[in-house]
Amino acid sequence: FDPNFACEVNQLIMTITLGVIEYSLENPENRKKIIDSLKKYVELEEDNVATDLYYDYDYHFHKTFFDYSNNKLLKDLFKKYNLINEILVKAYHKGAISLKNRKACLEEHERIIKSIEENNIALTLDLIKKHYLRAEKIFRKLIKIN
Repeated sequence: FDPNFACEVNQLIMTITLGVIEYSLENPENRKKIIDSLKKYVELEEDNVATDLYYDYDYHFHKTFFDYSNNKLLKDLFKKYNLINEILVKAYHKGAISLKNRKACLEEHERIIKSIEENNIALTLDLIKKHYLRAEKIFRKLIKIN
């Protein structure tokens, strides 16, 4: 896989995720459901951080926002490109570095949940953006190596 393509896919997912967060959280009734879902997936990620199941739970963590957006097109777009992104991540993240990255992602997920609990949407969006930019930074390092 081309690391430049990996960056483009990551940028696309980041962009649609930033938009969908606002849609999904604008309904106050959704907030509690979203938080409960996110916490469930973080716990499952923690329990499976050293296995490939981690990726399934990571997917569902991010998909939660799309599930509550009530926008089928955004859900479909996320499913399609997240699958590509997951393949790229698995291709580039091997061994001990993968475990280190997963643990860092878990910490970021926990901060994202906390910002939602505090109803700080600006911080939530900033944390999501940094979350995806960190992945892009990893891909860009690979471009320099190759």
